[in-house]
Amino acid sequence: MNKVKRKFRKLLRDPKLFFSDMYFKHSIKIKKTFNWLNMEENIQFTNVSAVYNVEKYLDDFFDSIVKQNLSFKNTYRFILVDDGSKDSSANIIKKWQKKYPNNIHYYYKENGGQASARNLGLKYVQTEWVTFIDPDDFLSLNYFLEVDKKLSEHKNIAMIVCNLLFFMEKKEIITDKHPLKFRFEKDVNCLSIKDLNNNLNLSVATSFFRTSVIQGNQLLFDNRVKPNFEDGKFISDYLFELQHYNALFLKKPVYFYRKREDGTSTLDTSWQKPEKYKNVLEYGFIPMLQKYHNKLSYGS
Repeated sequence: MNKVKRKFRKLLRDPKLFFSDMYFKHSIKIKKTFNWLNMEENIQFTNVSAVYNVEKYLDDFFDSIVKQNLSFKNTYRFILVDDGSKDSSANIIKKWQKKYPNNIHYYYKENGGQASARNLGLKYVQTEWVTFIDPDDFLSLNYFLEVDKKLSEHKNIAMIVCNLLFFMEKKEIITDKHPLKFRFEKDVNCLSIKDLNNNLNLSVATSFFRTSVIQGNQLLFDNRVKPNFEDGKFISDYLFELQHYNALFLKKPVYFYRKREDGTSTLDTSWQKPEKYKNVLEYGFIPMLQKYHNKLSYGS
């Protein structure tokens, strides 16, 4: 009876949080009971990649995927959305798709930006977890295995964040100079989402999210937030109703971010674009801060 009263008080206090919590806790059980996803039971990961003129890197990308220590055919799917590429990206994807027709799915759309491509890919996700690896990057061979193992060892997880190292294409060296590398001083760091503090996460490419939360809250990437912080805005929206869950930071699965030789990586070019000083503030930072301010009732 006390448990029922507590739940009723929670419903009165914050109805949106109550139903989000209920959806999150019971969605997987419902899916299994009614076969809502109609998927093989052991397929639990999907990657959605926005593709635009990356023919030079796609073979490295796929090579790091199919050679994973965890079975590619039985464990995860890759959705690649071609955002109007002008090069041979489509042909390379289709070459790999012929080898793995059940795991690699290709979709084409007119050019509209990374956010619109990711949003299209999200429509086809039917697994418990989703990530957003960029197709010019690549992974350590234990990437999915480590994520899978740690998920089985920890409960109440809403987000997994993997280690990131830079691959300097010009010199062909790997560096560990990310300003947030302190998050991975331990092999496994399990933190309450409400107490993340300076353990920021600004990359969906290195992260895994629960599909049920994304679908239940109708989350999408905002195409107006560019040239950067598109990921950060999505993550802040995702975590908004999940303050009572945990995030896992994992050191062993490594995401290799390619710093391109020609200097066209997003990290290299964003500072030169006017949108960074207007759109990112107007559609990214300010709405995010207002949303959390209203939720947490900070300030006067």
